[in-house]
Amino acid sequence: MNEAGVNNHLEAAAVYQRQTRMGQDSDLRAFATRTLPTVQGHLEMAATMTGYSLARGSDDASGTSDTPAMPMSR
Repeated sequence: MNEAGVNNHLEAAAVYQRQTRMGQDSDLRAFATRTLPTVQGHLEMAATMTGYSLARGSDDASGTSDTPAMPMSR
């Protein structure tokens, strides 16, 4: 859980964020937009369970983070 739980959700969040911003398929972009909050919630839970401290990206005008949360320490 320490490695896979945080790291895999971090990678998934980055993929979904990239798709929401740069995806060319509208159905896939819509799916990523709907699913990203769930992935981010799972990342938060994994971080809490493992004691990782997550750094936050800066928020833009839409309220979304520019970068996914990054594990900082355990």
